[in-house]
Amino acid sequence: MFQITLKLLLGILLGGISFYGLVANFLVILPVYRLAFVAKRSPIYIISLVNIFADVFNLLLTICYLVPLILKSAYIPSSTTDYQVSVIFGTGFMFCWYLGSIAQIIMAINRLVVICFKSQDLFTRKVLIVIFSFIFPLCIAMTYIAQFGFPCCALVYDSRILSISYMSSGEKNFSNMFIDVPLNFTTSFTALICYSLITIKIWKSKRMVSPNTDSISSSGNKEYAYATQFCLITIFYTISWLLFRIFPIILDNQKVEYYCFVMIAVSLNNSANAMVYIVFNKEVLLTFTDNER
Repeated sequence: MFQITLKLLLGILLGGISFYGLVANFLVILPVYRLAFVAKRSPIYIISLVNIFADVFNLLLTICYLVPLILKSAYIPSSTTDYQVSVIFGTGFMFCWYLGSIAQIIMAINRLVVICFKSQDLFTRKVLIVIFSFIFPLCIAMTYIAQFGFPCCALVYDSRILSISYMSSGEKNFSNMFIDVPLNFTTSFTALICYSLITIKIWKSKRMVSPNTDSISSSGNKEYAYATQFCLITIFYTISWLLFRIFPIILDNQKVEYYCFVMIAVSLNNSANAMVYIVFNKEVLLTFTDNER
């Protein structure tokens, strides 16, 4: 008899969020590419394009592997995860997570340099292309070390908890200690500092301008809008990795289905970049409209 369970509902919810996030990313990927390399607008679009690439890949992994795994385990409670396959998909997840994390750091520093220090020369289009040509192999190396270089605790998709987890063998989790936690903390902390300084700069700029003049130039408004967008994206990112750390402490092995909210937060994080562009960024909307015509 067909039975609706919490596991089934969470799997459907995760699948729905991931699907709509994937659609949103596909809607903006071409406009962002055109703005980055055809129209050659703000170099920030190059960083966004890298972020969208990581988001799309992770959402595909969720839709094509994790969601079917959850739905299968909802119907067949005794089903187990094929850990060799799960390690492969977990490796893809880790690469995209590392790439997205470093992209967030570059985004935050870029906004700080452009808005607070009025410098457009540090992050030119050519400089960003060179930076990412080093970052891609760096992320590959980090992923290999984290998943296969240490004796313990590769990250896998785990049907038991409807989420990602470390495959523990009793050894110390060096990838968590030396790569994951430092990178997650550095990303969120760097973004917090940069966007806080930007907020202070905006507040001071508005106070210093007389009531009879525009508080910020149109180009300045655009840069502040970019900063607001990426700040929102960082908030989703931070919620994702905090839930991954907090849930094992507060839930342990109880109510394991709620671990699915970690992946729901990750999928929201993977969708945030595209959704923010669709809702707030007029350049992307205009480019998308032009493409439709």
